[in-house]
Amino acid sequence: MKNMNMIWVPVLWCLSGAVWSMPDIAFVPIPAGEFVMGNSRFDEVVFDLPAGDASLIEGERPAHRVRITRGFELSRTEITQSQRFNLMKTRPGPAALWSRPDWRALPVVSVS
Repeated sequence: MKNMNMIWVPVLWCLSGAVWSMPDIAFVPIPAGEFVMGNSRFDEVVFDLPAGDASLIEGERPAHRVRITRGFELSRTEITQSQRFNLMKTRPGPAALWSRPDWRALPVVSVS
């Protein structure tokens, strides 16, 4: 597949201007702009965690400003295994998922 301006994470990120459509997936626009990602109140949040386990949120610091320079669309919900299979014709994730009767409804895992 040629570059289709997409990135797979637990949800499908589709950069504006993609050349394909996904009629069974609802997207919401994410405009260009800035926001703060992370947690500036780390110690306060750790206090509220079970057993004060800071390792649960270690990846949330330091808080830092993020700039989105180009708007994009983000799927409103997680992408299911069925939706990904219909697009990519591959099945990511543990093989144990594929033996489950509900595999089509499960969210996509093990992709980057």
